[in-house]
Amino acid sequence: MFRCLSTDLKGLVLAAGEGSRLRPFTFSRPKHLIPLLGKPMIQYVIDDLVNSGVRDVGVVVGYFGDLIRDVLGDGSRFGSRLDLYHPGEEVWNSSCNTFSYRVWLYR
Repeated sequence: MFRCLSTDLKGLVLAAGEGSRLRPFTFSRPKHLIPLLGKPMIQYVIDDLVNSGVRDVGVVVGYFGDLIRDVLGDGSRFGSRLDLYHPGEEVWNSSCNTFSYRVWLYR
């Protein structure tokens, strides 16, 4: 596996989709929290980022974003720092919502 020695790497995880093709599983939780081999699917992504040297992870949430926030917490149990972003409905699917992520990525 590739491991980078830089300490200022950041990762951005997109976890805002409804998962309409996974219904009925996604009626009560987002697709990113569906368990796979005992762990929520999003945890595999975060674990891979951390194992690659990424310590600052941003997660874009939408559908059931509060549940994702409850499960992931602040990221300390993964060995990283998590920032969660919930774009407003008025900017969803537009280039405006990428501005806040760019600010986060370059700070």
